[in-house]
Amino acid sequence: MLKKTILFSFLIAAFSSSAKNLNCSATVLDVQVDKTGRVYAYLKGIARDAYLCDLTPENGENEVEFCKTVYSTLLVAMTTKNNVMLWFNKNTNEECAKSSWANLYSDHGFYHLRLQSY
Repeated sequence: MLKKTILFSFLIAAFSSSAKNLNCSATVLDVQVDKTGRVYAYLKGIARDAYLCDLTPENGENEVEFCKTVYSTLLVAMTTKNNVMLWFNKNTNEECAKSSWANLYSDHGFYHLRLQSY
């Protein structure tokens, strides 16, 4: 019984550590929107020209509203020179640095944004 309890505890701990979300702070150096409505940004400390979300209506009302908020928050952060904090739920690696043109939304699970004020 003790062996089963230890094994169960180990499995729970392993699952918990792999299910952790990752949050990363970045400086917004530019914000871009292409003609199809995709929002990109140069997030110093995370990725250059990173895809964040899509403003097109076929993605659903909640997704579009979220993307509008992301876009405006990035603009505020860039103009006020405040950082942003991004949360990811698919942290395939434990690092904030991603490649250029990374798809932060589907590949890394971007789901939350905070404007940081100091």
